[in-house]
Amino acid sequence: MALTENQYNLYINTHLKLLYFIGFRASFYAPDFSYRDFKELHFKDKMRCRDFLLSNLELVNEYLELNFDRLSSKEIQVIEGFKKHINRNFIILKSLKKYSILLDTESNLFYAVKPLKDNFKELLGKLPAVIETAILPFEDLIIYDGFIRPSTVRLASNIVKDIRLYYKVQKDKNKIIHKIE
Repeated sequence: MALTENQYNLYINTHLKLLYFIGFRASFYAPDFSYRDFKELHFKDKMRCRDFLLSNLELVNEYLELNFDRLSSKEIQVIEGFKKHINRNFIILKSLKKYSILLDTESNLFYAVKPLKDNFKELLGKLPAVIETAILPFEDLIIYDGFIRPSTVRLASNIVKDIRLYYKVQKDKNKIIHKIE
């Protein structure tokens, strides 16, 4: 199950405005480039702003300082969430009814990640799948930032079997992370 329409709109609108700001700070756009123009860009162009943001998190504070009076408390929370993001390679193990299970390939931690609109299986097809994305807190959930780089790496059946076994053990120990503090 994805975010509600209100949650989705809050996240997407807040994130796009932040990325638009980032695009200017990175000198990607001419001064007359409008927000409307930005919204019409291909996702790869927006991803360039996202990548710049994740490499320059000090811009989050700058954006907040410049726009604090115009932002709602919910928008501020969304933006603050980027400071706690985890940008890595993940293995999407499975899509469940309420969330998907992602394994952080660096820390070997499992995260319960809520899809934004479409679940990961609809986006990527066959699971498990290896991807690069950023996950972050949103309200009392974990979401991904809306950008995915699929990998061409295919997992061997014995590796998938081991990951599923490891997931079961972690689940039985209540070690699945549902919230980024």
